[in-house]
Amino acid sequence: MKKRILSIVMALAMMLSLMPTALAADIPEKGYDGASLPEVPTVSGDVITVTPENAQYTLDGAYGDINGKTIHFSAGTYTNVLVLARPTKYEGSETNYYKKVSGGFEPQDISQLEGKGVYWYDRTMSGVTFTADEGVVLPGFTSHSGHVYQSAYDYVRDIAVVDTNTSYYASCSLENITFQNLTISGQVWLNDYSESNYSKNAVNRNITFDGCTFTGDTKKMAADKGFAAIKTNADSKYYSNITVRNCTIKDYYQGIYIQGVNGATIANNYIRNTTHNTIALQSSKSNPVKGTVVICENVIDGAKDRAIRFGEVLADCDIAINNNVMANSGDSDGELIKASSVPDSKKVSLEHNYWSGTDLKTAVQSFAYPESVGVIGGTFLVNPSTGLAYGYSAVLTNGKYVVETLNTDNAVAAIGSTLYGTLQQAVEDADSEDTIKLTRDIDWVRDTTILNLSNKTLDLNQHKISAINFTLIFEGENCTIKNGYLDSKGGSYALFIGENPTKHFLVEDVTAVGGINIYNAQNVILRNVDVTATDYYAVWCDEGGQAVIENGVFKAAENTKALLGMSATDTVLEIKDGYFNAKDKPLALEGNDEDGKPYRHPIITGGYFTSDPTAYLAENKVALPGTEPGYAFTVGDKVTTETVVEPAAGDPVVDMSAIPNESKDAAEAVAKSVEDNGELAAAANSVLNTVTEEEKAAAEQALENALGEKENITTYVQTYLDIKPTAYDAGNKTFTLDITPMYRVVASTAGSATDIKVVGEVDSGANAVVLKGSETELNSLRTMTISVTLPDDWTGTEVYVQHKGHEYVATVKDKVATFTNPHGFSEFVISVAPAAVAEVNGERYMNLTDALNAAKDKDTVIILKAPDVNTNFTMSGDSREITVQNGTDSEITVKINGKDYTLAKKNATGDSVKITYTRPSSGGSSSSSYTVNVEDSKNGTVTASHKSASKNTTVTLTVKADKGYELDDLTVTDKNGKEIKLTDKGNGKYTFTMPAGKVDVKATFAKIVEAPAYSDVSASAWYADAVAYVTDKGMMEGDSGKFMPLDKLTRSQMAQVLFNLEGKKSVNYALTFGDMNGTEWYAEAVRWAASEQIVNGYDNGNFGPNDPITREQLVTVLYRYAQYKGLDTATTEENLTSFADAAQVSGYAVSAMNWAVGAGVINGTDSGLAPKATATRAEVAQILMNFDQKF
Repeated sequence: MKKRILSIVMALAMMLSLMPTALAADIPEKGYDGASLPEVPTVSGDVITVTPENAQYTLDGAYGDINGKTIHFSAGTYTNVLVLARPTKYEGSETNYYKKVSGGFEPQDISQLEGKGVYWYDRTMSGVTFTADEGVVLPGFTSHSGHVYQSAYDYVRDIAVVDTNTSYYASCSLENITFQNLTISGQVWLNDYSESNYSKNAVNRNITFDGCTFTGDTKKMAADKGFAAIKTNADSKYYSNITVRNCTIKDYYQGIYIQGVNGATIANNYIRNTTHNTIALQSSKSNPVKGTVVICENVIDGAKDRAIRFGEVLADCDIAINNNVMANSGDSDGELIKASSVPDSKKVSLEHNYWSGTDLKTAVQSFAYPESVGVIGGTFLVNPSTGLAYGYSAVLTNGKYVVETLNTDNAVAAIGSTLYGTLQQAVEDADSEDTIKLTRDIDWVRDTTILNLSNKTLDLNQHKISAINFTLIFEGENCTIKNGYLDSKGGSYALFIGENPTKHFLVEDVTAVGGINIYNAQNVILRNVDVTATDYYAVWCDEGGQAVIENGVFKAAENTKALLGMSATDTVLEIKDGYFNAKDKPLALEGNDEDGKPYRHPIITGGYFTSDPTAYLAENKVALPGTEPGYAFTVGDKVTTETVVEPAAGDPVVDMSAIPNESKDAAEAVAKSVEDNGELAAAANSVLNTVTEEEKAAAEQALENALGEKENITTYVQTYLDIKPTAYDAGNKTFTLDITPMYRVVASTAGSATDIKVVGEVDSGANAVVLKGSETELNSLRTMTISVTLPDDWTGTEVYVQHKGHEYVATVKDKVATFTNPHGFSEFVISVAPAAVAEVNGERYMNLTDALNAAKDKDTVIILKAPDVNTNFTMSGDSREITVQNGTDSEITVKINGKDYTLAKKNATGDSVKITYTRPSSGGSSSSSYTVNVEDSKNGTVTASHKSASKNTTVTLTVKADKGYELDDLTVTDKNGKEIKLTDKGNGKYTFTMPAGKVDVKATFAKIVEAPAYSDVSASAWYADAVAYVTDKGMMEGDSGKFMPLDKLTRSQMAQVLFNLEGKKSVNYALTFGDMNGTEWYAEAVRWAASEQIVNGYDNGNFGPNDPITREQLVTVLYRYAQYKGLDTATTEENLTSFADAAQVSGYAVSAMNWAVGAGVINGTDSGLAPKATATRAEVAQILMNFDQKF
C-alpha cells in the first residue's frame, strides 16, 4: 500500500511539474505608476511565454528572475520597443542600487531610496534567448547605459525624471544574449555610455543574432541616419564578440552598425538595399576596432554607398573578409570597402570576394589589393551566383546555397560542351550566334543585373528562371529567349526586355508567371508565349517599347487595372493572334498618365478575347463571336455586302406567357434587366451578309407603312436576346430564364444603332419596325458574360447559376449579378443557394460523374455535397490519377467505379483519397485512342461514356432534353464527315462503334408542342396521325377545339400553310389579283407564294382565294414549293399509268402529279387519282405529312 501511495504522489508531482506555472510565488500587486500588473506569463521548464501585455514587465523582472531562460513571444500585436536589462523596482530584475558617498558607492535597499537625489543602478541580463511564434513581428529592442537626467522615467523609484536632482546613472549589462529566428520591423539599438566613475562598468559581450529577419522602411532609410537594423553605440566601451549570422536585413539606412568592436563575426547573411554603409564597424573616442573580425559568406545587394566600412583599427586586429558577394553596390566613386586606418596587411584577408564587377583599384582603396576575385566556397542564404569564380556553382541544399566545384550535375548553363556555374558567365563568354542552354533552374535573388544577349540565343531548355521585379534585364540586338519558363516570384514582371536600346528580340515558346515588360526595346516578337500576370499587366510597353504578339495565351491578374498596358511615350503593341483573358478587367489600360498624356492602345488584327476588342481594332477589322470555348470574341475582316445594312444590338425581347400574373411584374423586371458585355454587337457583324435586297426593301416598305417614313432610312441587322422567364419563386429566391440569342432585320430612321426604338416595344418615340418573319436564332454565339439585376430582397455578394450541367458563381455588385457562360444557351436557373455537387479546377458540376470525367491527370475533384451512398459514379476516358477530396463539413462515403471510399470532413486528416483509373484494354495490345467530341447543344445535353476511345470500342451516348424539349436529331460523323450508324437502346441511350479517327457528336432538341385533342378527330381515324403531325409542326391548326377534317381547304389557306412553314417571310411584291386588295388576313401569304411562283392566279386575273383547292392544284403547289426549296423533283418514270383516271390530269399538273406519286407524297383514292376532286383538310394533312417526312 505504501508503495502504491508513493507512486501516486510521484505521478502527481510529475504532472504538476509539466503544467505551466508562474515565475514566482510572490507577484507584486501593482505595475508602474499605480497601474494594474498584467496577467502572469506562463512557464514551461526554462521557457517563459509572454504576450504583448506582459512582455516588458517580464523583461523587467516583475514576475521573477529571467536570467538563463528563453523568452518566447506568443502571437499578438507588439507595439512598443522592448527594453533590455533595464533597472527596475522588481526583485526579479536583480538590480543593485547605490548611493555615492565619499570614497565610493554605498549599496542601498530599495526602501532607502528617496524621491529626491541621484542614485546609481546596475543590472545584468545574462543567458537569455529570445524566440517567437511564427508570424510575430516585433518593433525592436534597446538598452541604455549612462546618465539619465531629463524627460525620462525611473523604473526603480517609479517616478518621472525631470532634472538632474532626480536623475540616475544606469549600468546595463548584456551577456550571452541570443536573438533566435525573430522578425523585427525596427531596430535592435544598444547603447553604452557608462563611464569609469560608475558603481559598476557595463559589460556587453557574446550577443548573437541568428536567423532573424529585419524589415526596414524605404522612407525612413532615406532620411534617418541612425536607422540601422543592428546598432551599438559607445564612446569608450566595447561590445565583445558580436555575432550576426543567417539573417536577412532589408531597407535600412545602414544594415549593421557596431561602434566599439572587440571581435565580431558577420556571416551567411543577406543584406539588401541600404542607403549608407551596409556593414559598419566603427570606433569613437577611445575604442578602435580590435579583436578578430570575420565577415564571410554574405550577399550584400544594393548598397548605395560602401558595402563595408571600418573606423580606426588597431594594428594587431585580425580581419578576414572572404567569399562575400557585393552586387549593385558602391559609393559614387565605386569604392566598396574603406577604413579610417588599416592594420598591417598581413593581418587582413580580402580573398575570394565579388566586388560588384568593379575594378579593384576603385573598389579597394584603403586596403592592399586581393590576389583573387570571385567566391569559391561557403554557404549562403540566397543564390550567390552573381559573384562566383569561374569553375564553381551554387547548389540549393537543405534550404541554403552551397558553393561547389563545377561539374555536370551542378552546372547552370552550357555552351556546347563548356559548362558554367552562372548564367552571366555563360552570357559573357558566348560568341555571336552561340546558343546558351540552361541545364537547371535558376533562382535569381539579387538586385538588377543586365545581360546583353546580342546575336545570342538563350535556350531555357524547359528549365525556369525565377527573378523578382527588375532584377534580371535582357537587352541587345538580334536576341532570342526560348523554350522554358520564367517566374516573377510574386512580383510584377517575369521578363524585362530592354534598359539600354534593344532591337529585334524574339521570345518564343515561353511560359511566364508574371508579366513581360518591354522598355526602350523595338521589334520585340512574342511568339507562342503563355503569360499569367501576377500584378499589373501581362504585357507592358514603356519608353518607346514596341512589340508584336504573334500568338500565345495572356491572362490578367486579379488586382490589375487591365490585361495590357502601354505608356504614352512612343509605344506600339500589335496583336496578330492569341488568346486574351482579361477576366473582369479592361483589355487595355485607359486614361491618362501623371503628366496628363493619354495611354496608348494596342492595334488588333486577330485573336480571341474574353472582352470586347472593338475599340482597338485595326482598320477594316470587326469583332465577331468567339469560336473558342471561354472566349466570347474573335476578330475578322469587315464584311462588304451587296446589300447595304448596318449592325446593331438591341434590348431583350421578353415573353412573359409562362409566368402567373402575381409574379409577372417582378419576373419581367428581372428579364428586361439582362445585358450582355458586347457579344451581341460582335455577333451582328457576323450576320450582315444574311440580308437580301428583297428583305431590305420589304423592311423599308414596312417602315413606310407603319410610320409614313420614306427618307433617311437605315436597315440594320439587330441582334438581341429572346428571354422567356419560365419560373419565378420569390420565397426561395430562385428564377429561371430561357435565353436565346436572336437576330432580325430592322428598318429605322434613328441616327445611330443605339437609338433604335421598335414599334410595339416602346411606349412612345418609335422610329423603327421589324421585318416580320426575319427573326432568326443566332447559332454562332456560344460564350457571353451576362449581367442581371436581382430583386430588391436578394442580398449577398454571390448568387449561383445552374446551366447545362454546370454551375457558375455570379458576383454581385449593387444588386447586379454577373457571370460568364461558355456553354451556349438554354434555361438558366439563378438562385441564392448553390446546387453544384463537385468542383474541378474552379469549374462546378451538377453531376459527380461529369466532374470525375472532366478531371485530368493529377487534378483534384472536390465534393461539395454528400453523394448518395448507393449510387455508383463511374470514371471513363483516358487513364489517369486524380484526387477526390471532401469539401463538406461532414464525413462522407462515395462509391466510384464500384469501390466505396470514406472521407473525413474537410481539412481533417483523411479528407481525400487518390484514385487511379486505368482505361480498359480492347484486347491486350496497345491501340490508338481517338477523341469523341460532343458539341454543345441548346435545350438539352449529350454525354459520352468515353472522352476518347480506340477503334471498335462501343461508345454510349446519353441524351437528356431540357424541360419542355425533346430530341429532334442526333448524329455522329467521322473525320471525313460520314455519318456513323447509331443504335437506339431506349431511355435516352444510343450506342455506336468507334472508327479509327475522331468523331463529332451533334444533337438538336425541339420544343414539345402538345397537339390539341380535337373533338372531331377519332384516335382510330385514318388521318389521326397526320392531323397530330401537322398540328405539332405548326402547319395547320383547328378552331374552337375542332379540326374539321372533312371541310374543304381553300387556295388561300394552302398558301398560308406554306407561308407558316417558311417563317412568314415578308416580301416586297405587288399583288395584281383582281379579287384581292392586300388587306386580307391571307394577303401576305399569297404575296409571298406568288412572288416565288409557287401559286398562280386564274386566266381571268383572279386568285380565287376562297375556292376549294383541288388535288392536282395541291400537288402542283407542293411541287413548286419543293423546287423553291432546292429539292430534287426530277423523275424519269411514268408513275401515272396504273391509274384509270390519269388522263384527267390537267396538262400543267402532269409533271407535278408524276413526281408526287413517285415520291409517295400522294396516293390514289378508291376511285383513282381524282385530280379534279377538292382536297379535304384531312387529305391535305396526310399529303403534308408525307411531304415533310420525305423531304
